[in-house]
Amino acid sequence: MWLDILSCRTTWIFQLSWRLVGASHGHVRAAPARTNDHACSSVETRKHVFSRRAWHQRKYAEDPDYREKRLASARRYQQAHKHEIAELRRLRRETDPAFRERERAQGRKYRRKKIFETVYGISQEQYEARVARQGGLCAICNTKPEKTLCVDHSHATGQVRGLLCSSCNSMLGFAQDDPCRLAAGAGYLRAFRNDPAISRQDKTSATSDPVVPANAGTQ
Repeated sequence: MWLDILSCRTTWIFQLSWRLVGASHGHVRAAPARTNDHACSSVETRKHVFSRRAWHQRKYAEDPDYREKRLASARRYQQAHKHEIAELRRLRRETDPAFRERERAQGRKYRRKKIFETVYGISQEQYEARVARQGGLCAICNTKPEKTLCVDHSHATGQVRGLLCSSCNSMLGFAQDDPCRLAAGAGYLRAFRNDPAISRQDKTSATSDPVVPANAGTQ
């Protein structure tokens, strides 16, 4: 595409230079009137440009070697003009709120992806598959959180156990993944619920201090 545009511009400059040289020598020739042929040629040029663009897009999608060549060229250009590109992006972030929010969203997505890979050993696709299997619900409380689900994993083995809401994930973390402590906490809470099945004696035994024998200190 750029070669076609450069060729057209070179031809136009050459024609203009030729007319200026002819005018300086008194050989001025009237410019031909614009006809429909010129309009048709412009349309054909645009069609040719678009056809070349479609050809490049198709080749980029189908040819791995051509795609890698274009990507390498883009990387070389970015490396050579990284300061100019960074300055243009900075200016656009300051003046374009939509662009600024889009960049922030991309940054959050990238950081989350890196955390999945480095901390939990899963990809973004595997995380999305787990969300779909759980129906977007927490694996413990079975509710759908407003924020994204947290990845719950064993700190001892590193194995991913499931996806939890932030409250349930923090609960396991504060209990240090100890099932006995969690069960004791559940029993503690059940003892203080307004449940007719729980007697006052159970509540009293749950809150009363243990009885220490009088001779415990002399043994």
